[in-house]
Amino acid sequence: AARAAGNLAELEFLAGDAPAALRLASDALAIVRAQDDAILVAWVLANMAAYLVALARYAEAISHAREALVLAHRLQLDMYVAWTVQHAAAAAALRPHDTPIGCADHRRAARLLGFADARYAALASPREYTEQHERDRTLAALQATLSADELLLFRAQGAAMSEEAAID
Repeated sequence: AARAAGNLAELEFLAGDAPAALRLASDALAIVRAQDDAILVAWVLANMAAYLVALARYAEAISHAREALVLAHRLQLDMYVAWTVQHAAAAAALRPHDTPIGCADHRRAARLLGFADARYAALASPREYTEQHERDRTLAALQATLSADELLLFRAQGAAMSEEAAID
């Protein structure tokens, strides 16, 4: 039931209905938490972080991504780490900022995106629709706030980071 709800959530998100995706994922999360299935909890939380980013609920997205990231790191789920780091990068890059262009959150987001890009490449894994759409939005936001040289530098720094550094 949890996997079905999670998969339906992805289909709803693909169809453009992020609120429905979030509702279905919330149902799935309740089930997998009750079953104490850490792998599925990490999967659902990571997807929920993406849906929350799409809904501009950035603080909640970061909270879900952090919880998923802790589980993914502990369980050595490399792909899940890439997903959740990217979701955190998206939340940092896309949320409204009261600070000048090129603020610390954008630099951090660029580093995290660089880490996620490197992890995807190392695992030879293509992004699914949810992650590709989010990455495109994140990169566009970063390109609008950082110079091309800054973006290149910060993404390269992220690509060179250890998993522990990215998690921190």
